[in-house]
Amino acid sequence: MSGCTGTVEGVRILVVDDEADLIEALARGLRREGYAVDTASDGEEALAKASWTPYDLICLDLTMPGIDGLEVCERLRADPPEGVAPRVLMLTARDTLEDRIRGLDVGADDYLVKPFAATELLARVRTNIVLARMRDHHARWRTALIDSLQEALFVCDETGAVTEINTTFADMLGYDSA
Repeated sequence: MSGCTGTVEGVRILVVDDEADLIEALARGLRREGYAVDTASDGEEALAKASWTPYDLICLDLTMPGIDGLEVCERLRADPPEGVAPRVLMLTARDTLEDRIRGLDVGADDYLVKPFAATELLARVRTNIVLARMRDHHARWRTALIDSLQEALFVCDETGAVTEINTTFADMLGYDSA
């Protein structure tokens, strides 16, 4: 992985597109960079694979027959596998402002218009992987910090729903902290 700090060891990417030639070219290029790559030819297959394999990044075609990329992204965000939603790089020939906004609104982290240069795709993949690792590191740090507090603590979202409690609070309420 030239020009980037870190390693691609352990990074899993799912490439989803209904064009077999494009899938093969993307997978080959990403594997050459050292990524572990799986492929899917439609949205249903992508959701099935994402349900049993934790991917760091999903390169997702927007327009596919059946379940399109927008719906796949929405479902991944609504019910993330193992509680952690992978980053999503939307790949599409649709280049209107409305298409880009819609892709980002359903939860895509990035949006790349076809045709694209391989170097741009690889740069976006590297950036998204770094951001995913930073998010995961932050989440682990936050959990460790909250659990290390001796005082009972709970966190609420903007609606007032409790989203997180530390082990001290769970112990006070008599909940198993496992």
